[in-house]
Amino acid sequence: MEYKTLEVMRPRGAHREFRYAVFDFDGTLSLIREGWQGIMIPYFASELAAAPGAAGRAYEDIYEEAKEFIFVNTGKQTIYQCIELARRISALGGSAKGPQEYKDEYVRRLLHAVDGRRTGLASGACAPADWLVPGSQQLLAMLRRRGVTLYLASGTDDEHVKEEAALLGLTEYFGLPFIYPMDPMQGTVSVSNGTLNLRDYPSSSGKVIANLPNGATVTIYGEWNGWYVVHYGDQVGYAAAAYINT
Repeated sequence: MEYKTLEVMRPRGAHREFRYAVFDFDGTLSLIREGWQGIMIPYFASELAAAPGAAGRAYEDIYEEAKEFIFVNTGKQTIYQCIELARRISALGGSAKGPQEYKDEYVRRLLHAVDGRRTGLASGACAPADWLVPGSQQLLAMLRRRGVTLYLASGTDDEHVKEEAALLGLTEYFGLPFIYPMDPMQGTVSVSNGTLNLRDYPSSSGKVIANLPNGATVTIYGEWNGWYVVHYGDQVGYAAAAYINT
């Protein structure tokens, strides 16, 4: 597929209005972690270069290899990039650490690099606008005025997204919990009796907005604490993951 900045999955009809919008966090709304690639790529490249099978290879080639698989896995949770790093180190005959160890070290380096931005926002030394993508807050406000329900997804750890969204003054726009993104996939509702409730919040106390019959096909966009974010018909909401087969 030819690369495009914007991909239209389903053309908008003349009388259809947008009801839901999902935003990535880093780079789409927040610039706090701008430059993360300059932390991850050299770190991963140095780990690859230390493996026996990398002996004799030019560092530039190793750097490009790391850059490529990091880019391919961008948008997913960080652990997926670390899983791929461990796999490649093993393939080069190295003794790979656990993916979580690589992730912890990367996050440590990244947070050290951006600490001044975070502390500056917390102290008021810099304004949220300094570390927001230009126009992003105005876009969120406009969508909310139009009644669009906003979702926030990120591959960054949940606790850090929440903290940095609050520092940037974005929490008010996202009333629903943050969701862990995944590649959209099809699921099938599996209930022995009745229907599966689709709710507006990931809780049994959330308002029921639709009923999903047994055998119904849904599209899954994310997961949060045992709940899937699913699209069914013209509704997007939360359904208990235990009753959806993938």
